[in-house]
Amino acid sequence: MRISYDQITAAIEASLNKRPFEVPAVRLMPIEPPRDWGVSTNICFTLGPQAAKDTIELETEGLSKQEAKKIAQQRAREGGEWLATHLAEELNELLGTDRLPLIARVEAEGAYVNFYYDVPALTAHVVTKAVGQASLPVDPASLPVDLADPSLFGHGETTNKRIMVEYAQPNTHKDFHVGHLRNASIGQAIANLLEFAGNDVLKATYIGDVGAHVAKAMWGIKRLTSGELVNYARTLQSYCEKYKLDIQVPVDDIVNLERISNLAENEISALPLEFWSKLYKSVHSLFELYSSIPDLIDEDDKDDEYLDIVNIRFDIKAKLQQWLFYWETHNTQVRQDWQDSKDGFMSTLNIYFSELQVKFDSDLWFFESTVEDTKLGQKTAAELKQLGIAEIDESEDYKGALYVDFEKHAEKFPEDQRKRIRKLGKMTILRSDGTSLYQTKELGLAKHKFDLVREKYGRELDESLYVVGAEQKLYFEQVFAILKLWGFKNADHCRHIAYELVVLPEGKMSSREGTVVSYRELRDEAVRRAMEITREKGIGAKDAGGAVDEAKVKQIAHDVAIAAIKYAMLEVTGSQQIVFDFERALSFAGRSAPYLQYAYARAGKLVAGADDLGATHASPVTPGSIDTPLHASEVALARVIGRFPTVCREAAANYEPATLCSYLYDLATAFSEFYRDCRVLDAPEPERGFRRDLTRAFRAVMNTGFAILALPLPEEM
Repeated sequence: MRISYDQITAAIEASLNKRPFEVPAVRLMPIEPPRDWGVSTNICFTLGPQAAKDTIELETEGLSKQEAKKIAQQRAREGGEWLATHLAEELNELLGTDRLPLIARVEAEGAYVNFYYDVPALTAHVVTKAVGQASLPVDPASLPVDLADPSLFGHGETTNKRIMVEYAQPNTHKDFHVGHLRNASIGQAIANLLEFAGNDVLKATYIGDVGAHVAKAMWGIKRLTSGELVNYARTLQSYCEKYKLDIQVPVDDIVNLERISNLAENEISALPLEFWSKLYKSVHSLFELYSSIPDLIDEDDKDDEYLDIVNIRFDIKAKLQQWLFYWETHNTQVRQDWQDSKDGFMSTLNIYFSELQVKFDSDLWFFESTVEDTKLGQKTAAELKQLGIAEIDESEDYKGALYVDFEKHAEKFPEDQRKRIRKLGKMTILRSDGTSLYQTKELGLAKHKFDLVREKYGRELDESLYVVGAEQKLYFEQVFAILKLWGFKNADHCRHIAYELVVLPEGKMSSREGTVVSYRELRDEAVRRAMEITREKGIGAKDAGGAVDEAKVKQIAHDVAIAAIKYAMLEVTGSQQIVFDFERALSFAGRSAPYLQYAYARAGKLVAGADDLGATHASPVTPGSIDTPLHASEVALARVIGRFPTVCREAAANYEPATLCSYLYDLATAFSEFYRDCRVLDAPEPERGFRRDLTRAFRAVMNTGFAILALPLPEEM
């Protein structure tokens, strides 16, 4: 809902169309505080040259080009100002009619035309729209939010567009860290924004549950439980000490893992993500270290210790390939062990998704193993070869591999895209041994998505969005170009929603190197700090003696913690890198989720027990009920509430949750100033009733905003 925008635009166009002008699209801009509440247009500035056309032609005749330009600019400016004055006079005659509702006056300011609202009427209108039925005994803000409900304040009109958003793509057998947290947070918020904007949104995820990283973890668990992994590490350590190689072998890490593996199964399964992540890191480290040991040239130095290194190195490489082969050929025991370990990971991951309010459609959970088993990659490669899009590499290094050379296909694209396409280089889509690559599976999955939607809904997917880190920009440009060559109309509507990485103060995070902050660590530390704050503030006290409801304190602390860390991921635009540290992410002051939550909870105390105070209304607040001048803070709060529909529309159009985060901070700040300046519970009627309704409107919008961002919002703080 953009208040009066459509009517104002129509009135301007109707007036201008009476004149012999070519009228461009009318654009309205909000008039920013501290000026009066309203909107403005610069259409007369744009039409100034047409308004002064005859004068310009008369006065510039015979002048030099430079002199004519100077005179033309001056007369165009005067023409715009003249037009603005007359347009304002005409539109003022429409005040009080349906053609210009809620407008108190129209004024010309230079070549601008400003429309100033009837503040009491618009304030009442905003409050009524935001609250809905203010006569309800239950505060509407405390009710669950259905983002698909078109009656919600700020909800967009139905677009009939079907959009798939793919996000939160973790790998099994690795930890779920703050980088994954940012992806999941951004993806869910974008999906919710698009749904709130009136689209039919399909929510998908693609989980990497097979590949080299899984092979390393599964190979490692066998050697860990047998003690071989520790022996491999000690052999390497001894060798490095003998030849004075500056290599740090993770012996202690592996010994600790061995201790854990000797515990009861239920103790290991309590933290499957952390266990498998540490195992993967240790195995990967050993793999890299053994691969880096230089071959000895002097035959005399090739003693038994060196031969052990060579044999172990060969064993690691061979057994990893063997595991992948057994998995691909459906070896019963290998598949069962893999499935058991995957189940443990998914069990914990689902718990994380639940507490983060990250949700996917039940039939849109895609797994790399499924794509591999159905041979989507190989089928894709074969079809691309048959169509002449892919070709066999004849070079000595990559002979037999299948690849796409974008230079050769650039002419098939529109002329303005060819330069960009040529820069994409080459993409290998099938190894020389016939095994598929990740990108081959990606292409096959993209086709599968298109087919799935077409079969289920009888129509094409309008947009397919991939929320993935910015470092994959080239990769997705190549994938989308191949889809275009493949003939998919949907390819024009595939979009990579990029975001920058989360890094530690000391540099980039890596699962391989172990330089990550796990989500669990971050969450637990956030909850710990939130518990301290809730106790300090006495949140959760249930009687006059101050007895504390421990369950309530823990729930509030958990909600504060989850919102705090997710808001930290969302408040920064996707184009900005987050240098993550605990202190900044868990701050409970300033631009933070707890600040917003506290404002919401404090507002709840002003609207609780309405029946006891005799402040309920038979109908929502009306302009006539506001019979005293509004306080500046009341107007300021209503003004921010009124921006909500526009903010949500812009955030959805730009796929940018940070826009909504910034708005909610402005909203909480405006409420805090209203709370400071205006008495509510002890104010006389009708001020008390109106201010309570204004508070309800604030809470309703804050509640919807938090639902869009998928953040928890406790009623008490």
